[in-house]
Amino acid sequence: MSYTDTPRPPNDHLPEPDASAVGNPQDPADYNPWPGIVASVLHAPDAHTLKAIRALYYGAQQYGRTPPGEAIGAFDREGHETHAGIAKVDGSIFVRAAGVVMDTLGWVTHGQKEGSWDRSALGWDDAWKIDN
Repeated sequence: MSYTDTPRPPNDHLPEPDASAVGNPQDPADYNPWPGIVASVLHAPDAHTLKAIRALYYGAQQYGRTPPGEAIGAFDREGHETHAGIAKVDGSIFVRAAGVVMDTLGWVTHGQKEGSWDRSALGWDDAWKIDN
């Protein structure tokens, strides 16, 4: 939850709205980051980046309004947190994760270099042992 719930592409130059505009996209309270994320990920060179954002966007559509402490599976039957700190998690977790994905793998549509996935934890220890 330490990541922003209003991720923006680098060098995001938002227009100055007219005084008659309803809301202000420069104000995080009025800004919806999803259109920018979706438009930017369409040009990602790795299809897995697009798939990750698509899954996070779907999660946000289904659970994005979940209040803190009401995430499915956050508490066991005795009322204890299933994971430390999970009671603080709300529905913004999906857009926060999408921002991390874009920041890590690159807002390539906006000129940022392509990042790479961390594959260091793939597989099990036995899978990496060499048979003699």
